[in-house]
Parts: sequence; structure tokens; C-alpha cells
Amino acid sequence: MTWRPAALAVLLGAIPTAVVGASTAAATAAGVGDCTQTTDTVVAQLSHQASRPLDQLAIPRAQALVSRPGHAPGAGVGVAVLDGGISAGNAIPVRASYSVHGGAVHVVDYHGTAVAGLVAAAQRPGGLPTGIAPGAEIVDVQVYGWPVGSTGTGAAISTEHLVTGLDWLAAHARSLHVRVAVVALAVTPTADLAAAVRAVQARGVLVVAAAGNRPTEQGAGYLSEFATARPGQDGRSQIGPALEPGVLTAGTTAAGNALALDPASIPNSAVDVVVPTAGAISVALNGGSCVLTAPATSWAAGEVGGIAALLVDRYAGESPTQIAARLVDTASGTTPDDPTAGDAGSGDVSRFFGAGVVQPLDALTRPLTPGPDGSFPTLKAVPDRTPPAQAPLPRADLLHHSRHLALWAGLLGAGLVVGASVLRPLLSRSRSR
Repeated sequence: MTWRPAALAVLLGAIPTAVVGASTAAATAAGVGDCTQTTDTVVAQLSHQASRPLDQLAIPRAQALVSRPGHAPGAGVGVAVLDGGISAGNAIPVRASYSVHGGAVHVVDYHGTAVAGLVAAAQRPGGLPTGIAPGAEIVDVQVYGWPVGSTGTGAAISTEHLVTGLDWLAAHARSLHVRVAVVALAVTPTADLAAAVRAVQARGVLVVAAAGNRPTEQGAGYLSEFATARPGQDGRSQIGPALEPGVLTAGTTAAGNALALDPASIPNSAVDVVVPTAGAISVALNGGSCVLTAPATSWAAGEVGGIAALLVDRYAGESPTQIAARLVDTASGTTPDDPTAGDAGSGDVSRFFGAGVVQPLDALTRPLTPGPDGSFPTLKAVPDRTPPAQAPLPRADLLHHSRHLALWAGLLGAGLVVGASVLRPLLSRSRSR
């Protein structure tokens, strides 16, 4: 493989600076740890605080559909998390680890731990869920974030490092039973990245990628042109690996789960489905619980990856395309694109929300229907284009001609009877003469 010059990349779960300040202050006042804050203090387990997105998605009910005695939701399903590494000694079940820099995984950033926690962290004391598929086995693939020199800063994200991580995963996916890969970051698309994604998909792995957060400042860094919302924006061509064919691209709703709100993400026609993310409980670097206060597409990739693991648990024999089709086909639906409009409430809604909000219970229980040719739809990242309901057409009257003939025959017969009744007295009188 020929390496290209380092490509710029962004971390999609990073909360905007202004939001961090406000949310951190509120979290500190409430005694709740924010996942973005790294300290040496032990963060307590949030035993009595529900994870808002998990409640909105009815995840406890979805988990009940696949759990049974001795079998936790997602058990036996390998989920790779390609991110900044997962901190050791916490409630996340890590089966194997690999760092692309050649040494052991050494974590200096909260992001990978937070994403993996959304996928598979164990229940907290008191029984409240943290991870969506706590029985899943995580494969930690560190593609950025290891310490650089003596500064304590982490290595930056690059397309090349993500390609290296994907190549390693392709070589080990089958032996590690990996069925889902979560890529919660955005990099510049290249031919090498496309080939690496295809290699992972060829091993029967569903790749779930983040759709992209809107930057908070212009003029600096990758995707900065999207810092200001403008009509017709579409980040699809610039956000890898979300744009690659067959990748399930996850976006986020705003702070609630309503589709009518701009979630502060980049409009992206590669978006397949969305989930609510603000207020999710995950795992901090020090192993305690923490809160993800603002919506972000990285957290969406983790949540959708966890839901996909539940589907693989229930439908182990299905292909990645079938698993993805279950999620896309049962989503809540959105308004189709209107090329003449550009605001979040009309024309761009599908670029924010794809096919709509994931419905885990429907995805787990509704039958999967193949298309006319017997195949399942590939991920095309297009909005729901179900035509509007119309009044039913009148049913064809197959007996119309028969009834027409019968009507005329009846009228003729009636005429004959009437005529006979009129003529009979006249004929009788003529005979009597």
C-alpha cells in the first residue's frame, strides 16, 4: 500500500468549548462527572441517574428481548472500537487490544473509553444500564491518542493511522469474532481508506461511522467551512469513512429526540439513521460513571454500534447488509429533501437525519422483507421517499357488462309482461265476438 501525506482529521465527540464550560459547571454543581474532564479523582458510579438516550430508545426493553439466564445482551458478539484507546480497569469488557503506533495501548484521551462505554459497559450498581450490549466483547483498536514525547499530548488523528487500524482489524476480525466496527471520528477520504473499509466488510463486519459534528469556529482545521450553516451544505464527500458504500452512518438528534431541531451536526447525505445522544451515561477515564452532556455524532456511532450488536445477537446468521437494513427500514422516517429549501426544518432535514430515529424494538421484532429481486437494500444514505398516502382508486367492476345485459334483459322481460297483461283482455274480447 502506498502511503499518502498525512491527512487531516477531526474528533467528532469533542463538545464545543462554549458548551463544555456551561455543562461542566452544571455537572460539577450537581456532583456529576462530565466525561470530557480528566482528573485523578475517582468518579463515583451514578447508580440512580438514568441514561437519557437509553430511556428514549427503550433500551431496557430491547435488552430483555435478547437476554436469558446466563446470556447477557450482545453476548458473544465482537465489537471493534477504532478510536483513541480504552482505559484499563473499568467496566468495559475488552477482549483484545492493538495500537497502531506499535506498543501497548496507552490512553491519554477520554473519547475512546466514552464510546466503548456506550457500546458495552456493564450495568451500574442498582441495575441501571450504561452500555447497550453489555455482553459484547470489545476489541480496542487505538488509532490516535498515544503520548507524544514529554508533553503529555496525544498523537493526532490521521487517515493513515485509521487505515492501519482497519487493516489490522481485517486480518484479525474472524479470529476475534468481530461483527461490528465502530469508527467514531472523521478523516479525509482516500483510496487507501476505501480499500481498508472494503477489506473489513469482506470479513462480515458491519462498519458504523459517525456523520460529523459542525465545527464551532471558522478558518482553522478540517471541515471548518461547515462552521456556519448555509443552504445546500452537504459534507458527504469530505467525511470518511462515513461516505464509503455499505457503511452505516450514524447521526444525532438535538438535545431531545425531535427531528425538527438542528442537532449542530454537519448536513450530510451519507447519514442513514440517527439516535438521541445528549445526557448519555458512559465510563470516565478513571473507571467511574460520567455524563455526555451535549449531542455528538461520535456518541451516535457508539449507540448504533451497540444496537447493531443486539441485532447480531438475535439474528446471528444474518449478513451486515441485513442487520443494517433492519435498522434503516424500521427507523422513524423523515421529510424528503426539497432542493429549493435549505433550512433544517425543510430541505436539509434528511441530511441531518437520514431515514430517521432508530427504533430498536421494531428492528429486533419486525420481519425483514427482501426487495423484488430477493436482495436486501444496500445503504444508499438517501431520505425516506415513501410517497404520500392517496385515496384508494375505485375497484374494477368485473361484472359490469353482465349486469348491463341483465338490466336490459330485465327491462325487456318486464315490458313483455306489461304488454301481455294489456293485450290479453283485448284478445279475449275479440275471441268472444
